[in-house]
Amino acid sequence: MKINNPLGTYKKRKKVYSDLLNKQAGKINKLSNIRLIIALVGIGNIIYLYVIKGPSYSYYISLVYIGLFAYVVTIHNRLKHNNKYFQALHDINETGLHHINGKWKEFKDTGLEYLDDSHSFSSDLDVFGQGSLFQYINTTTSYMGRETLKRYLTEPCKKEEEIIKRQEAVDELSSQLSWRQRFMAEGLIIPDKSDNILNRKNPYFTPINIITLWDYQCMIALESWKKKSGKLIKTWLDTIGEFEALSSLSNLRYDNPDWTFPKITDKLYNIRARDMGHPLITENRVCNDLKIDGPTRALLITGSNMSGKSTYLRTAGINLVLAYAGGPVCAKEFHCNIFYIYTCMRVSDNLEKNISSFYAELLRIKEIVDESKRSKVFFLLDEIFKGTNSHDRHEGAKILIKRLLDNNAIGLISTHDLELGVLERESSGKVRNYHFKEYYKNREIHFDYKLNPGISTTRNAMYLIKMVGIND
Repeated sequence: MKINNPLGTYKKRKKVYSDLLNKQAGKINKLSNIRLIIALVGIGNIIYLYVIKGPSYSYYISLVYIGLFAYVVTIHNRLKHNNKYFQALHDINETGLHHINGKWKEFKDTGLEYLDDSHSFSSDLDVFGQGSLFQYINTTTSYMGRETLKRYLTEPCKKEEEIIKRQEAVDELSSQLSWRQRFMAEGLIIPDKSDNILNRKNPYFTPINIITLWDYQCMIALESWKKKSGKLIKTWLDTIGEFEALSSLSNLRYDNPDWTFPKITDKLYNIRARDMGHPLITENRVCNDLKIDGPTRALLITGSNMSGKSTYLRTAGINLVLAYAGGPVCAKEFHCNIFYIYTCMRVSDNLEKNISSFYAELLRIKEIVDESKRSKVFFLLDEIFKGTNSHDRHEGAKILIKRLLDNNAIGLISTHDLELGVLERESSGKVRNYHFKEYYKNREIHFDYKLNPGISTTRNAMYLIKMVGIND
């Protein structure tokens, strides 16, 4: 399915709802004045009739004015509800414009409470928190929707059939922009119950309740509903959550028509991507290919500081997260088998548990090795064993990579240790060397962030030290 110009569509829809809001405002103001007139005239007539004709006449005329007032209030509330509905749709399209224009980091819901350093990948791949994948794609409005989307992103689907079903649902929903926006608007609308004439805090509730026996009607209706449908409420709520999570992924599909749905393959060691980019880099995104196939099980990425090694690892990981969630990925083509994703990238010390950063890294790596013994693992290792001396770091990395390959795991390793390049020869091609490089122009350092075959041949640490003024 080809979707054209989401930016133009959002602009047009925003204008339509802006015009509707202006029209609604005029109608609401008129009805507010009518309400006031009815109230003042009604009070005046009731007092007049009470004095001239007696209480019986004033009682009956008061019922007429209360009924008329209630009718006008009902219409007024309906207009206010429509106004909130149009405002929600206006804001949804404005949010769509922000999403496309790269202002999504201003969105309030970051999923911060879902941050979990012990999770196998979510912390390292920026799934939650400020500037996260959750913040970028989330359009849910309910607790069930947020929890379902969180589950999609942290519990990758392990069944090809389920992933394909989600892809089909996401693809279909992505073409239903009006439906998705109306669905989201319903979730955003929170009625102002203080204005509802049937709210107990409303001063007009008591006389209306006496006349209509509203309390008893509600109790009878509630008991009837509980008998007929009460047992289905959890299923309904879960269904709403699923629709909201799928709608979030559909919105991602709609806003990025050049992205693709991944193909799930049955090849044991297979991840291939063409023009793969990081979905959260919405400006000046640089795309690269990825190929782990055939005899190749791991890519060893070298390169100077700031050249793009860690970003490349996260690019591969976060696109796999989207692939297993059933969503589109930021690539022209993407093929993968189903793996358990494990990362070791941002390991820090834990003062509460008296654990140093190096030991915390060892525990994390042990977790990855243990999992690779019983499951198909895709690993991302960034500058492993950096908390020890160069000799031990080099030897430890060789041992770890060999162990993971023996356990049939596949993945990416970034490192400054150029000596590890010998693994390509020693592993008979199971490890392949790639690198990022920098170039200098007008005495300034620049990066093209393009992946190149082979081991890195450049260094830039001393240049950066001089650049920041440490060694003038």
